[in-house]
Amino acid sequence: MNKILDKSNLIKAVLVLYTLSIILDLHIFYNSISTLIRLGIISIIFLIIFIKYSNKKERNLFLIYFFFLFVYSIAHFINASNFTNKIPTIYSNLDEVLYIYKMIMNIFIIYIVYKLNINLKQFMKYMKISLWFICGSIVLCNLFKLGYSTYSFKPIEANIFSWFTSKDNSFTGISGKGYFHLGNQIIAIILLYYPLLLNEIKDYFKKTDIILSIVVLLSMLILGNRLSTVGPLIIILLSLLIHLFLVFIKREKLNTKFFTLVLISIIIYNIFLFYSPLIERTNYRDNKITNSINNLENNSKDNLTEKKNEVLTDQFNSKLINLNFPLKYYKYENDPEFWENMLTKSPIELSNTRYIEISVIKRVKTLNNSSSDNWLGIGYDRVINIFNIERDYVMQYYSIGLIGTILLLSIYFIVYIFSFFKVLVNLEIKLTFKNLMLLLSIGIFLLAAYFSGNLLNAISTILPLSFVLGILYNELRVKKNHNNKILGFKIPLLSEDNLINNLTKEVNNNKQVIIYNINPIIMMNFYNNINIKKEFNLSNYNIPDGIGVIYASKMKDINLTTRIAGIDFFGNICKLSRDKKLKIYLYGGKKGIAEKVKKVLEDKYPRILIKGTLNGYVNNEEAIKKIKAAKPDVLFVALGTPLQEEFIINNKKQFSKIKIIMPVGGTFDVVSGKVNRAPSRIIKLNLEWIYRMVMEPTRIKINLNIIKYVFLVIFKNDCYNEETKFDINDSKNNR
Repeated sequence: MNKILDKSNLIKAVLVLYTLSIILDLHIFYNSISTLIRLGIISIIFLIIFIKYSNKKERNLFLIYFFFLFVYSIAHFINASNFTNKIPTIYSNLDEVLYIYKMIMNIFIIYIVYKLNINLKQFMKYMKISLWFICGSIVLCNLFKLGYSTYSFKPIEANIFSWFTSKDNSFTGISGKGYFHLGNQIIAIILLYYPLLLNEIKDYFKKTDIILSIVVLLSMLILGNRLSTVGPLIIILLSLLIHLFLVFIKREKLNTKFFTLVLISIIIYNIFLFYSPLIERTNYRDNKITNSINNLENNSKDNLTEKKNEVLTDQFNSKLINLNFPLKYYKYENDPEFWENMLTKSPIELSNTRYIEISVIKRVKTLNNSSSDNWLGIGYDRVINIFNIERDYVMQYYSIGLIGTILLLSIYFIVYIFSFFKVLVNLEIKLTFKNLMLLLSIGIFLLAAYFSGNLLNAISTILPLSFVLGILYNELRVKKNHNNKILGFKIPLLSEDNLINNLTKEVNNNKQVIIYNINPIIMMNFYNNINIKKEFNLSNYNIPDGIGVIYASKMKDINLTTRIAGIDFFGNICKLSRDKKLKIYLYGGKKGIAEKVKKVLEDKYPRILIKGTLNGYVNNEEAIKKIKAAKPDVLFVALGTPLQEEFIINNKKQFSKIKIIMPVGGTFDVVSGKVNRAPSRIIKLNLEWIYRMVMEPTRIKINLNIIKYVFLVIFKNDCYNEETKFDINDSKNNR
């Protein structure tokens, strides 16, 4: 059983089931039973993976999420059931439960893809099979005058050849969706996949993929609405711009084959576009609006309540209002005030059915007069039984409220924004054509959901969108950064124990070791000084002293997880010095501080050898002379950054016989007791820097550099960081 449920077998099963699910989008299979079948299969796979492969952290996150979802659902059902609107509406708690169950499939699918670590390469084979089935069937049905019109379930009247030969075409008769149930959902799936196909063409340029691209473009023209016709053109143009952008910015080689293919595709597509169903539809709508406005100018305005039904119908027709709205969905006799107000508006506005849909639902919500509707919604089942709002996000806001929208839809934007951010902070590695096309794919879909509607509440589209989102996350979470640098500063990936062990070996071999603390403030002090940065990088012991370094390493895909506090490493070196009988010299701090540190260390580490102390207010020449005279093995310099680093770098040749040199900043103040270190709880929460800033307000100005650090980590990348060379002492002039 375990062998059957291992990841490799589960991946194959998931990809096969995913591919076969497109069959259920055919009109003959599109019903509540097929939806329940898909929901059941996804849920079973999720449970298998959750039980077998989830960790404690993931289980806790799901537990928290489902707790909030449960609390929201109860509140939502109560609010929707207590609806008091005078207008009769249909509502069922059972249908509402099934809707919410369907909407959480996005999290299930993304988690499945994430845990199985399905990547784009594994997905492409199955995705292309789906594209061939969808687009190939639409084109074939059109050629043989089979299938349904995009706008209804009436059979199509003419094929693509008639676009060029007949002037009497009706846009509803020449547009077609094959035998699929909903055209807008199929269009969205194609738009989701097409950028990925272009990425495949760019990488491999296979004939079969090029033919598939042609079939995709033909099918989108045949589908014939604005989204299907304009969408592919936008994607083609953006793919070309993305490629050229990478050529100029990252010096990638121009792919002339891909470039030529894209240009030819744009030219041919635009030729077909001028004969497509979309042009016929646009002309039809423009003529209808013009005629309506002309008729209105010639007719007097009478009181609607005095008109007979047939005259009222004429009035609605003259305003281009779809009669199904006032006569069937939201009847005029139930709310004449609303419809009288609507008839005062422009035909251009009223010809937009989405405007009427939203206005009707907004009216129903207003009549209910409950503030909780904003947060909990009036119920999806109620909204859909009045009229379906063909605009995602708006639909969810009215039906499940703001809280429900956040709980059920936010996962799309969380993963998408995180992925975009991951690319942004790793431009050297992750700014690739593949990743940008994945982002384009999902971005187009999420945008289409607003303009088209019914994409984020149907399992037909939830499944592919969530699948591709999971793949995008998997592609970007792979750590490929072998540079181990943050803003040009090398960060060793060794643990504290390993650093001490290596340091011991270096001391035994009489090699000099210079240890630098790396934190945001230090990096900002020397960011523009390439010479000092090189000096830092000569050392193999740059300590990640600061939580800002850890966060930056995570963003930069550097395998650094643990902060090493400079004060702790100072203690380890003192212990090593005692064990190895190394002589220590303490240089820095205000008068008397170094002497106090000496006493503390001698009490804490009996038999430790402190060879000498010196405050930080003597001139450099005197300090060098006294340090050399003491002949120490270990030198701690506490002058504060950047003075201490500059002192070490400028004089390291004179200290060639000293085995260990380390700048220690404010360590002397803490060890001497002059400044208290943050409580252990604050240290564990990685908030020590805030504690120090509160206790030492003078650090506020220094810590403002953290804002600059965050900006540079996000937007400044090493491969574009062409610094100007400065002398070592230049940083003094820049302070």
